[in-house]
Amino acid sequence: MLIRQAVISDAQEILKFQKELDQQTDLMLLYPEERQDCCLDIENKISQLNRKHGLWLLAEDQKGTIIGNLTVDRSIFKKIEHFGYVVVGVLKEARHRGIGDQLFNSMDQWALNNHIHRLELTVMQNNLIAQSLYKKHGFVVEGLRQDSIFQKQNYVSEFYMAKIFNN
Repeated sequence: MLIRQAVISDAQEILKFQKELDQQTDLMLLYPEERQDCCLDIENKISQLNRKHGLWLLAEDQKGTIIGNLTVDRSIFKKIEHFGYVVVGVLKEARHRGIGDQLFNSMDQWALNNHIHRLELTVMQNNLIAQSLYKKHGFVVEGLRQDSIFQKQNYVSEFYMAKIFNN
C-alpha cells in the first residue's frame, strides 16, 4: 500500500472512490445521489488545499486503486492558520488493515512539518470504530453537536474531537 498526496490528475479516481464510499456507508456526510458527477469540484479542492497549505492524502492498493483518503483543510487567516479540519474515509474492503493508522501517521508528520498546533474533526456518535481510531491517534472529545445529522429518518449527534500538538 502507498500513502501519497493527491494531485489534480487524481480527480477522476478520487470521484470514483468517493462514489463507492458513499454507496458503502451512511457514516459520511453525503448521500450517494448528492455526489456530483463532475471532477471540477475535486480539482478545485485540491488546488484550494495546495494554496492554503492543506493536505489531501490518498491510500492506494498495489494496483494503484484509491482505497482511502484523508484531507486537512486550513484557513488562510492568520489567527486560525494553526489548525485544520480533518475528514477521512476508507473503503469497506480495506478496513481493519492499518490504512487509517497510516493515513493518521502521515498526517501527524505533515502537521509537525507545517506548524499545525490543533487538528479537529467531527464524528457521528454511533460511529464507534472511527472514534476508536481517532482516540488511538490522540484525539479527545471536546463536545457534542446534538441532533446535527439527519440519517435514516432519525437525528444523530456528533462529537467534536481535537488533537493538540505541542510543537
